[in-house]
Amino acid sequence: IPDGHLEADGSGHAKAVVGEDNLNDPEFLESQYSSQFHDLQATKFAWSALPDGVATVGTMTIASAGGQTELGIAHLLIDELRFADRCTVGILQTNYQHTKLAWISPRTQGTVLNTATSLTSIVGHVFYLSARSLARLHTLVQEYVSSDERITDNDILTVLVGMAVAQSEVKCTQEATVGGYLTLLASYLAPSLFAQDSDFTTEFVCNAQPWLKGLSAARYTGNTVFVQCLVSQLKSLANGINGQLLAWEAKRVQQSINGVNVQYIGQLFGTLNADPSCFMCPIAQTLTKTTVVIFNQSRFTLYGANFGNGVPVWVSPIKTFYANIVSILPVHPSTGRYAMFVTLSKQAMAKLLQNEFWMDALELLY
Repeated sequence: IPDGHLEADGSGHAKAVVGEDNLNDPEFLESQYSSQFHDLQATKFAWSALPDGVATVGTMTIASAGGQTELGIAHLLIDELRFADRCTVGILQTNYQHTKLAWISPRTQGTVLNTATSLTSIVGHVFYLSARSLARLHTLVQEYVSSDERITDNDILTVLVGMAVAQSEVKCTQEATVGGYLTLLASYLAPSLFAQDSDFTTEFVCNAQPWLKGLSAARYTGNTVFVQCLVSQLKSLANGINGQLLAWEAKRVQQSINGVNVQYIGQLFGTLNADPSCFMCPIAQTLTKTTVVIFNQSRFTLYGANFGNGVPVWVSPIKTFYANIVSILPVHPSTGRYAMFVTLSKQAMAKLLQNEFWMDALELLY
């Protein structure tokens, strides 16, 4: 592998390719394409030379006999999504048949995940939340919180997205939308095997650096980025969005984030060590419709660092287009606005575009 590069074949599998006339050694390059380190180096690592779908990873500096050594962590898509997931603590462990998935080979896992993401037609749209609409949401929420409580933009955006997606999925289920035999089978089989229909999980990315002394000055971001889970009763989110419900859920998000400390983070890794199979929980979750994963990239850069030799590209054997993934895109802080990229199944997206509260607050860009 160090002499070549990783390449995805489009069916959920990855392979190491060694070019006889263009060895990658001694640099290690992760790529979903046929890019080589030397090719990128020749362009002085210009962003325009990087392939579509590029993501970057950070570095970690450790002490060694010769001074300091920088380690780069290879991130697959699953790690980017929610590898060190909150569900590894056990709160959702009883709801997912992840143990069986942990026993199958990585190649078979790739096939399963690739097939699962191919069963549903997925649509993506970018929505725009203006500063005026955001201020209106804050005013709506503030009526139901005390004067000394401060609800952040992130709190509101997280619950707004979660409730809107939950309502869309509920309406799809109620109308029993059928998109072919495979889609019908997936819609009924996956929830019964992997999740409880009564629960909806809103997962949001958190950065653990503020709680880990010494890492804030480093550029390493890999394992300090993890996902918090907020489990709500599906029926409580499915009956429309209002200020009182927004305030209640926003406070829950805030309490969840404020509850993170060194001991809590230690429990995540303690659980992984005690039960290694639990890392498959998030993978099992990709087969359900009762989950939304939110990346608020306006708060911190997920993968902005490089290894000192330019920004690497990476490979994922799994298709990068998942349903129920929301990315809050970075904008200039002075604008006071947000852009959100939302991916849902074709049926759920149609319901989201019919959600009056959502469409009144946000504008569809494209």
